Amino acid sequence: MDTEMKQVGFDDIAAARAGFGADRANVVAKNAVTSQGLRAVARVPEAAARNTTTFDVEVKQGDRTNQRHSGRCWMFASLNTMRFRVIRRYDLKTFELSQAYPLFWDKIEKSNWFLENIIDTADEPLSGRLVSFLLSDPVGDGGQWDMFRALVKKYGVVPSEAMPDTACCKDTTDLDRYLTRYLRGAAKRLRETHAAGAGGDDLEAMKREMMGEVYRLVATCLGEPPETFDVHLRDKDDKLVLSGGYTPQRFFSRSWTCPSTTSSRSSRPPRPTSPSSTPIPSTGWATSSRRGASSTSTSSPSA
Repeated sequence: MDTEMKQVGFDDIAAARAGFGADRANVVAKNAVTSQGLRAVARVPEAAARNTTTFDVEVKQGDRTNQRHSGRCWMFASLNTMRFRVIRRYDLKTFELSQAYPLFWDKIEKSNWFLENIIDTADEPLSGRLVSFLLSDPVGDGGQWDMFRALVKKYGVVPSEAMPDTACCKDTTDLDRYLTRYLRGAAKRLRETHAAGAGGDDLEAMKREMMGEVYRLVATCLGEPPETFDVHLRDKDDKLVLSGGYTPQRFFSRSWTCPSTTSSRSSRPPRPTSPSSTPIPSTGWATSSRRGASSTSTSSPSA
């Protein structure tokens, strides 16, 4: 069998051009799509009419939410499940939890997880699969239930009014791009400092400064998360059912009971698995006791 790659020939192009122009449907489709776009032109009204938006069973859980151009589907799904309990508990017409709040702490936790593992793998080859994996997508928006569970158990939740979406929440492209660029540069400096003979304490000091820069970048894009906030909830009959000052953790404990099941990601594994595996203690940025550990798993968090 001839394995030589065949190039596109001009005879083939001429035949395709003649065939395209000979069919009037192709010309009509070209004129419509080039001016209106493929999706708009491909819409079939009869099919749209058959796609009903009403169902026999509907869960009343407040107004619809919109993740817009961000990868926060896992946060929205989890928060919508939580708010359904709040709406039912207090007989509210609608209620929404802030999606910007867990996004903020997710970026912080993932950045910390990334830098910790960069220090842990400082002796690994830069071209190896492990380091390549770490550098590929340090702070992508993707996540899963156990990561969300770890975030809310540590940081709590807040109503949407306490931390509303910003432009960088609605479209996380620029935030992710510039944060990734910074973290990759930070990884380069950490590896170079290690190669020059610096000890673990020096690398940890560098990482703390880097995390301060990460906080500044994320806070600039998303705003600072509130430490306390006021809540005034009224039910469907306009009766005040919840009022007072809360911390995010206290509001979480008041509004929701998280399943007590343990997750393998709630403790730190010997190698990267999930940013939620390496939580930042409340007293400061997390530090690792695993310097020089041998490489094992390279599984990634779900997107």
